Amino acid sequence: MNKACLFHDPSDVYVGRWVTSHDIEISPELAEWYCQGTGDSLQSYGAFSVVGLPVAPALILHSEVHSDLCWYLTILFGSLHARQEWGLFAPICIGERVRTQVVVVERYHKRNRNYAVAEVLVMDEHGHWLQRSRTHQSLPTENPADGFAVDRESEKEPRKPWEVEPLGAALEGFERIISLPTCESFSAPVRTYHTDREMARAMGFPDVVVQGMMPICFVSELMSRSFGQGGGTGGS
Repeated sequence: MNKACLFHDPSDVYVGRWVTSHDIEISPELAEWYCQGTGDSLQSYGAFSVVGLPVAPALILHSEVHSDLCWYLTILFGSLHARQEWGLFAPICIGERVRTQVVVVERYHKRNRNYAVAEVLVMDEHGHWLQRSRTHQSLPTENPADGFAVDRESEKEPRKPWEVEPLGAALEGFERIISLPTCESFSAPVRTYHTDREMARAMGFPDVVVQGMMPICFVSELMSRSFGQGGGTGGS
């Protein structure tokens, strides 16, 4: 029995709520699916192996946090992926089995939006941590009068660039063009506001919303290109 249920309504999204857990085989097919959705290539990881098994892309389980949405707050209108934290402790290999665990770890309110935070642990068969991530999902406190959660025109306006003091050598970047087929491939096979314009409009967005995990996967790929195996063993 979950002891937290003694103090909370089981339907509430409360800190400490257990969401789900899965045993997952990191199959070659899963790795290929990841690469089709992100544009990454398994050849980039071909030089790395652990105990004879090839290393998979570090964020191959990027959407495990969305495998059960019971941690989302009740009103889904205007739901946005607001922030992501990721800690990589050891490689995930193609051919191994891992166990995941998802738990709600934080709730907060900021600038007329409510936030829920879910933590995902990925462990090997011996219970050793391979990675930990925290996903911040936000929802408006009330539906906007114009029916849209974001202003499409203001979203197109150029943003003031962040002023960041460089701490090391510049990394060599790359470009990806994100189209509707790209979104469909990344979020397949589920039909959501990340793949369907009508569903996006019903949830308060003028067009399909690129899933927040996609740019995180691009950052992970950049780390792997720049730091090799170090990106997946001690990266954050």
